[in-house]
Amino acid sequence: MGYLSDGYFPIGTEINYFIMDGLAVGASMHYALTETVAGDDISLWSIGPSVYYYYQLSDRIYPYATISYIYTKVKSDDSNDNNDPYLQRIPLGVGSTIMFGKYLGFYGQFMYCFNKQKSSADEYDGTMAGISLGVKAFF
Repeated sequence: MGYLSDGYFPIGTEINYFIMDGLAVGASMHYALTETVAGDDISLWSIGPSVYYYYQLSDRIYPYATISYIYTKVKSDDSNDNNDPYLQRIPLGVGSTIMFGKYLGFYGQFMYCFNKQKSSADEYDGTMAGISLGVKAFF
């Protein structure tokens, strides 16, 4: 597979359900198209469960902590399904949502991720960090 380029920008969705005040459980699905440092095009499909704990700091500001498990299947143009590598990740995150309406808020999140990558040729354990920005809807 080679190493991923410096960054990639996934698109996706996450749905969570509050099981009690402040505690939400849910699932996410993401897709990204990127390339390796060797220039090979690859696509990444991810799915996994998540848990969030929100704390109400004010009427508009909700800091939170999260943990999730993400399974990612990597598909390159020049491989068959039996040799495609996969990633397993356990991201830990902290962030904050600032509400700008009754049900909508901007969020920013810092995430630290423990990774395990496996392919038919090799196995790799490592970590990565990232920042997420976006909009959350609460219904």
